[in-house]
Amino acid sequence: MTTPLETLLAEQISAHGRITFADFMESALYHPTFGYYIRGPERSGWGGHFITSPQLDPAFAELWARAFRQVWVAAGEPARFDIIEAGPGEGGFASALLDHLSGESFSEAVHLTLIERSPVLRERQRQAVGGHPRVQWRDSVSDIPPAPCGCFMANEVLDNQPVHLLELQEGAVVELFVTNRNGTLLFEAGAPSSAATRFLERHPAEIPFGGRIEISPAAEDLILEAAGKIRRGVVVFVDYGAERAELTMRPDGSLVCYSERGTDLDPLANVGEKDLTVFADWTVARDALERAGLRTEGPIPQAEVLRALGARSIGDRLRGEHDLAIEEKRGADAIRAISRRQALGALLDAGGLGGQGVMAGFRDLPEMTLLRR
Repeated sequence: MTTPLETLLAEQISAHGRITFADFMESALYHPTFGYYIRGPERSGWGGHFITSPQLDPAFAELWARAFRQVWVAAGEPARFDIIEAGPGEGGFASALLDHLSGESFSEAVHLTLIERSPVLRERQRQAVGGHPRVQWRDSVSDIPPAPCGCFMANEVLDNQPVHLLELQEGAVVELFVTNRNGTLLFEAGAPSSAATRFLERHPAEIPFGGRIEISPAAEDLILEAAGKIRRGVVVFVDYGAERAELTMRPDGSLVCYSERGTDLDPLANVGEKDLTVFADWTVARDALERAGLRTEGPIPQAEVLRALGARSIGDRLRGEHDLAIEEKRGADAIRAISRRQALGALLDAGGLGGQGVMAGFRDLPEMTLLRR
């Protein structure tokens, strides 16, 4: 069944010519009316088709609050400390972060900015944070003034930045464009676009014969822009990803589609009704952060970072809460403590969320590290 966005794109292509897959992906995810993210379906969490770290348990936000506090202290405890979250989803991270910081002296310095284009998701986020006085929303990173001191956090954001698709066919690099044939969207190979060519000049890639890779100038631009917003502090990206050399060895690339129907590998079907994701390119991310003048660390497995931030102490606390609840015959509280310990274990699982990479860039914090215990 053809979706409204498929029909619209087919008409635009017929009128103006084929488009890059990056332009297609931008529309599929962010079209102001029909884009998957803009419509705001519950794509993650228990009602969605996958679970993210912030929604699994508040411990994720508690641990990152410790990291942010360390940055604040290392910077001399300034009166204002900006925390910028890109891709805040349902608002779970922001809500848990504010709850954990409540009552601390650090909380008086915190100003939280959420980057969100979707009006539907903004409303859910407002409900989640409960009218906190120092929370604001912006449509894009470019809308934010530079922060004198703070942290930029993006959890599973790089993986949904638009990508160009490149293949090696008959010894030549070609780009896959999206075209329209009788109302059906199809791939069509052609000479690489100027955007893809400029990217490859900065980041040469060896594409295996018959193989396909994704490149994302948009992700690179996001990283550079984020780095420019932090005058002193840290920029953090958490995502599934790999180094460029590993990504080029995947014969079919890393593009995957997620929807309520499950997973598939056909991005041109059911356009606007499913999530499109790719692996983050850590080689490009590191290069962008360093070009912006930041000192980089990572990618480090998320499990290692969370352990360094004190995950074990939270596990011990939950064990104590469980034992006390059993002693006092509070069955529901005991079950809740067990469930939270299991969720914490999932955050540390190297085969799942714990295996996500954490890439950080530090500015004017020469001794700062994510692995200080």
